[in-house]
Amino acid sequence: MKIVFFSPESFKFAEPELSSLDTLVRINGSYDQLNALVFAQHPEIVLIGGFEATDDLLANVKHLVDAIPQSVVVLFAPGADAELLMKAMRVGLREVCAACTSEEL
Repeated sequence: MKIVFFSPESFKFAEPELSSLDTLVRINGSYDQLNALVFAQHPEIVLIGGFEATDDLLANVKHLVDAIPQSVVVLFAPGADAELLMKAMRVGLREVCAACTSEEL
């Protein structure tokens, strides 16, 4: 399984445990680079973390979700409120992890 973790350059996260069949690709960049950098990887799972959950980020996520509908896209948004969760659903996000801290990512 190919997993892409996309985050800003300054964001660090813990080393995950992967099976021998999994490949993790870490991509750092700004959210406006999301589509170009992630789409080229043909991932099965996209994890997005370390960004402030803004309308601009969600607009870029929508373009990604539309471009790779077969992929599972997950947004890590610690402390996300109900309004953000509704907006995320509207752009096609399947999963939003709101009950996590940046240290847990």
